[in-house]
Amino acid sequence: MTARYSAGFFEGVGGARLFYERWIPEGGSGPGEESSDFSRVIHPKTVVLCDGIGCDGFVWRHLTAPIAEHFPVVHWHYPGHGRSGPIDADRISIELLSGNLHRLMDHLELERPVLLGHSMGTQVVLESLRAQPDRVGGLVLANGSFGRITDTFHDTEVLKNALPELLRAAEKHPYMARALWGRIPPKLAFRAASRLGEIDRRHMREEDFTLYWEHINLISPEVFLNLLRRAGEHTAEDLLSSIAVPCLVVAGELDMFIPAKVVRNMALQIPHARYLELVGASHAGLAEQPDNVLEELIPFLERVSSRPQPT
Repeated sequence: MTARYSAGFFEGVGGARLFYERWIPEGGSGPGEESSDFSRVIHPKTVVLCDGIGCDGFVWRHLTAPIAEHFPVVHWHYPGHGRSGPIDADRISIELLSGNLHRLMDHLELERPVLLGHSMGTQVVLESLRAQPDRVGGLVLANGSFGRITDTFHDTEVLKNALPELLRAAEKHPYMARALWGRIPPKLAFRAASRLGEIDRRHMREEDFTLYWEHINLISPEVFLNLLRRAGEHTAEDLLSSIAVPCLVVAGELDMFIPAKVVRNMALQIPHARYLELVGASHAGLAEQPDNVLEELIPFLERVSSRPQPT
């Protein structure tokens, strides 16, 4: 089964012009049937993809089409990312992104979608659940944590301690920061990331990494660093024990950004959460091992779809 593709923009918090794209299965039947009006699909099985910091979709590249064979899929770009409009660096936050996610759900009239967050996207979808729990049908939390991510980067507080100075330098010398930000060629960055173990070179395609690297070089360093700071300050740990929707938690065994033990601990705090650890995978495990992810994800989405919906 193929899927129909469309793209557009919606108005985010504060009037921001934000980009989204969507895939709808062709010839769906029963609950997953496509609406006769392509601009309006209302179904709890819709999957909304939420990126990590500095990303505009590379990690979903090998997942979107297989998911969209069965379920409508929506992916969007955060402010200051991809094709979305710019944002003042000091305004961006997890709460703002969560508010924009609700605006997207309003715009597309989505009813109880499954929110799939990668990396920092985990915090975005958790905050969205906190704000409007009745609007969420399920969660997939991949390679992310409930918050305070700068405390556990590489299992140390090095990033947490260095971030304030990096922010001060970027604010004091913005032109220099932007000049240095995009100086490392993708091939060199790929080799360095491979040797340092930041990615699993056996499974990560260089073209996928290049897409990520080229995009991150286009983002304002002030926006990136401020969002990283806000993600390091934010926490949704208090929410975990009260999560009542189905939840799938995915970790990478060799993830250095969000270590597997951090993700596992989060899963243990969520009632009835299903935990999947990708053996040998890095922080980009969704891109490195899409087949293993889909083996768990598609049945999970089917189970969510079969649950009685609240009246």
